[in-house]
Amino acid sequence: MLVVLAAGCATPPPPTAWTEEDLTACQRLADYSEMADAVWKRWSEVRISCIHREGVDESGLVDRLALFGLEVKLDAEAVDDDFHAGIHDLPGDQYLLLHLSAKDWACLVTESGDVAVFPPERRPQYETAAIRDADELAEARNDVAGEHLEEEDGRNSAALASVTVTLELESSSLYDLVDRLQETFRLNFTIAKDVRAAGIPDDPLRVSWRDRNLGAALEEVLAPLELAAWVESRVIVIGFRSRLHARDAGAAARARRRLETNKLLASPVGLSGDLSLRDACAALAAALGKRPRISPELWRESSRIVLEARERPASEIFAEIDRCRPSAVVLRGDVLWFVERR
Repeated sequence: MLVVLAAGCATPPPPTAWTEEDLTACQRLADYSEMADAVWKRWSEVRISCIHREGVDESGLVDRLALFGLEVKLDAEAVDDDFHAGIHDLPGDQYLLLHLSAKDWACLVTESGDVAVFPPERRPQYETAAIRDADELAEARNDVAGEHLEEEDGRNSAALASVTVTLELESSSLYDLVDRLQETFRLNFTIAKDVRAAGIPDDPLRVSWRDRNLGAALEEVLAPLELAAWVESRVIVIGFRSRLHARDAGAAARARRRLETNKLLASPVGLSGDLSLRDACAALAAALGKRPRISPELWRESSRIVLEARERPASEIFAEIDRCRPSAVVLRGDVLWFVERR
């Protein structure tokens, strides 16, 4: 018998905290995610090294991926034109994301198992209910991983600053500089699409560096152009400084959601019974007045939790869930997401 009692409630809700809609959505999400994860696992096992630049390799995304046994379905409105980057031993899925970032494209795994690539405004043509929930799951995971990823990118940026470079370039361009750095230091670079579209990388550039810190030297070249270099998923991105500010805003939004989640988990609730992990998650969400969503890993978990009947902060209930299976909880709107901790 499951009993859920939110603080101040005169009577508990019905024995099950699940609605038919939420139960169906979580099962549908688990099925889709299992299929999509298998697709991306295969992509991640392919390693790609190549140089994209005029006169060296001007092949498009579809043809380039075909050389490595990978396939995408390119939307009719996605123009597969120039792409400038130097790639060394990058997993196939990260290579695709790098390419998408440079062109301002998006992608997803369709319910038929294809990898579709399209302009962002075309996304509704490919979405289903399961894919929308998977997108929200990815955002919840980003919220959980965000702090760690921000720290990792910070360490990578610090490592970039630790590189010492001596380089002389006369009558060259930003393209030439990126190519030389990629070839010399085996670093992964890309120049953002909007920067390339503005023609900035074609402008004449002179570099005279002797035993310079690479991070500071790049800043010296890029700042007058309103550009910046930052590390994103092990790739050095050169883009407009406004985009870097947008990344900072995203980090601030994640921090706000962490505060909102912690505030919610401080609420007192009563919950008792011998519960499966998924039922404990649903009951906790119901007690807090939120809808539950559960990552596929937690959805398939067979462990059970036994809770004594007493009022306590919701964070203590979640701690029991976390001990059963390492987990994190994220509040996004009116949905309380329970995701595995990786």
